[in-house]
Amino acid sequence: MELTSRLTIGGEPFFPRIIEHRGEPLSRLKALGFNGARVARVPAPELLAEAARTGMWLVAPPPAEAELKAGRDAAGDATIGAAFDPVLAWDLGSGLSSRELEPTRRWAELVRSADPRQRPIVCDADSDLENYTRPPFKVLLARRDTLGTSLELGRYADWLDERAQLARAGAPLWAAIPTQPSPRLVEQVQLVAGMPVAAPVWQEAQIRALVHLALAARARGLFFTSDSRLDAPDAATRVRALMLELVHLELELIERWPSAGDFAAGADTSDPHTKGGVMETDRSRLLLPIYAPPGGQFVVGTQPAAQVRFKVAGVPEGDNAYELSLARFRPLRADRVAGGTQVVLDEFSRDSLVVFTQDPRVIRNLQTRLDKNRRRAAHVARELAAARLAAHDAIVAQLAQVGHALAAAQDARAQAESDLRQCDAMLNTDVAGAYDLARHALATVRQIERVYWEQATAAPNRPLADPLAASFATLPAFYRFRHQIAVAPRSNNLLSEGGCENLDAMLRAGWKHYLHEQEGIKTAVDLTPGAAHSGSAGLLLRAASVEENRKPAAVETPAVWVTSAPVAVEPGDLVQMQAWLRIDAPIAGSVDGLLVIDTLSGEALALGLSATRGWEQITTYRAAARRGPMAVTFALSGLGEAAIDDVTIEIVRHASPGRRQAQR
Repeated sequence: MELTSRLTIGGEPFFPRIIEHRGEPLSRLKALGFNGARVARVPAPELLAEAARTGMWLVAPPPAEAELKAGRDAAGDATIGAAFDPVLAWDLGSGLSSRELEPTRRWAELVRSADPRQRPIVCDADSDLENYTRPPFKVLLARRDTLGTSLELGRYADWLDERAQLARAGAPLWAAIPTQPSPRLVEQVQLVAGMPVAAPVWQEAQIRALVHLALAARARGLFFTSDSRLDAPDAATRVRALMLELVHLELELIERWPSAGDFAAGADTSDPHTKGGVMETDRSRLLLPIYAPPGGQFVVGTQPAAQVRFKVAGVPEGDNAYELSLARFRPLRADRVAGGTQVVLDEFSRDSLVVFTQDPRVIRNLQTRLDKNRRRAAHVARELAAARLAAHDAIVAQLAQVGHALAAAQDARAQAESDLRQCDAMLNTDVAGAYDLARHALATVRQIERVYWEQATAAPNRPLADPLAASFATLPAFYRFRHQIAVAPRSNNLLSEGGCENLDAMLRAGWKHYLHEQEGIKTAVDLTPGAAHSGSAGLLLRAASVEENRKPAAVETPAVWVTSAPVAVEPGDLVQMQAWLRIDAPIAGSVDGLLVIDTLSGEALALGLSATRGWEQITTYRAAARRGPMAVTFALSGLGEAAIDDVTIEIVRHASPGRRQAQR
């Protein structure tokens, strides 16, 4: 096993597709397309034997430091024996920071000296990335919740680029892909609604877009997060399994590019919200279309244009273009234009990839891989489309009950149903045609969902103002909640000194100011008249480069943050937080800008704002799961200035049926 920037096993390139193991049989995970599983503990002999039997790799913690020291042989060397052969890489933990660096490094050194196979050592570090990617460490796992957060879908690749810039040059990057909403988001959905409601559900196109964005950002491995078993019998798990299988069928088809290829400049496109990632080998290029509209991390929809043009630079003379889907590989018209080669994907092909090559070996290899799985791909796509249409109908019925069904969506819904009927009729005679129809039905359903979501979030409130706008599945609860809080009484403002007028008074009330010193960055927090929305002063957070001509390209962690005074909350309390913010120039060096984080929902539901149009008021609704203090943190994650004023926290006397019952 060797690892430079690429991983090879037995001399062959290998692209890890890892899933968190939650107790499922490894054979089930392999059937869905994964080639490895991440386990939370040193694997037991039974799991190692199962991995060896099924041909699955494990990413696992190594034996503990004390065990490695105790196991040294007479020559002074500890050895990790053949029983651990199914382990692909050693996992030294998550959320690592500077505090854990030295003990983690000592452990890694022991592992390296004990492991005759010199397996890669993986770290999921939050900070000090350069040191966590120096030997003996090998791989940086970049992990964060993306879907259902304030991070725009298209900026996920930018965030990965930031992590790579902060790491040691050339360190391999494995990117995390979420497959479920974060536990904090699920908790807040239930608490804010005050009654059991549907959990957020992600679309297959969102997961696929994240995969393509990760590949375009030079990821050499993918790590799919999972909080529950993938062999559970419920409908939501079945849909998630189908989505992941469809994604992995594509990854199996194209894995030669991310495992052994290089990365080229992205393609220009005719759609402002569509990107084009490009990977290349010495004999071919692969174009990855990526649709990432604003709000795509909540509901992605479909490109509104009937056709999307892509211009790819550097395609060699003589290379032909081919449309590549999970069911067909066929020539595609390509035109030489100024600056590159142009191809066009239409309504039925815009979910396809594009291959540029003139090498018959590449063509034969793709045809062989395609022939192996095309029938399965058509059946999976058809089953997924039918399941999504049924789920769509159930949500639309609930939306009708709250007066928000869209009559204009009926024709599109009928088209999706028609596509599925034709797909069923063609499955045994025209696999490629059946697959195209299933994909078209999926695209139609997600576009209907996008229209519903856009109508619900058309008001100036940001989508995460309350967590019920986080997905199509939660929109019925969103409308019920909005109707109830529109007339619900509020308490008086419970936050002391949120007017930001007097520093001594703020400190006495419990406001706190934190600095995270970073080389080359100077920070300041002031009360100043220039930051006042009302009154005589407001809070101004500043972070700047010490040397103007040597600005860091990426800022690792927020350099300055301020936390409000605490407010006491009781279980079931619905909390409204409001603040006036002004960010005149975009925050540089971080995709997150100014982060607004409350202690009830944590970073999973943090609001990130890079710039505002003058003063903007933000409003968030969060619910308390337990008794205790609640506070709000304003963290400047990059370089720039942010003004904060008139922060208030109120309790909303929201009386949903579930909350009334809980309060009795």
